[in-house]
Amino acid sequence: MSKKIKILSALACGVLLSSSLSFTNVQAAEVKINSQNKIMRRAIINKDVYSPYCILKGDAREILTKYFKNADSPSVTGVRDLLVRENLASRTVANNIAYSLYSLGTQCKNKPFVEVFSSEISVLQPGKQEGAFTVGTYNKEYPMETFSVYAVLTADEFKCIADIYEKKDGFVDRDELAQYLINNNITSDFNVANNIVAALYTCYGDEIGELDLGENILVMQSNDTGLYYLARLPR
Repeated sequence: MSKKIKILSALACGVLLSSSLSFTNVQAAEVKINSQNKIMRRAIINKDVYSPYCILKGDAREILTKYFKNADSPSVTGVRDLLVRENLASRTVANNIAYSLYSLGTQCKNKPFVEVFSSEISVLQPGKQEGAFTVGTYNKEYPMETFSVYAVLTADEFKCIADIYEKKDGFVDRDELAQYLINNNITSDFNVANNIVAALYTCYGDEIGELDLGENILVMQSNDTGLYYLARLPR
């Protein structure tokens, strides 16, 4: 093995060990080195784009929330029929998104769509996963707002975050939360920590635990506004 290859191998190993925060990439991973503090971190940006497949307007979130909380046995068919009956979607669109909404809605029984803080719901589809959907907040100023995955919080990392919210009765100061992410090896970069905090702050603190589901949680960045949000994996 040449000296150049050995050096590159050592750098690659250092990056893999520098942070437990998992960033996704569907094409190529770019390793960035912070020259000021010598901390090496991964910054792998997912090149896939999440675009609105449809917008469920009106009081969509409230209507769906009531269904999941009150129905004795929620079902995919029930979700589809509700969407059509309430004029939230055409039958064709309802058929396509019913399973995804059912899966998301039954995961969080107390607050089915905790990551959505608008009354309307943007149903998002990743460009490379046709037929799979997740949900996000609808921004009337950017009705066709698209998103890229900024980072992926593993199940253990999100549980760690949910724990401090529980200990603090649902409120954690921004700076304290950013430092907590660093102290718990979720990231070693303060800018990344602040961006994750910005995403967490789009949800009510006392509801963060609803997303402690034993699965990865996405940190999404708007391609239109640059703002950060939380989202569940598409299904």
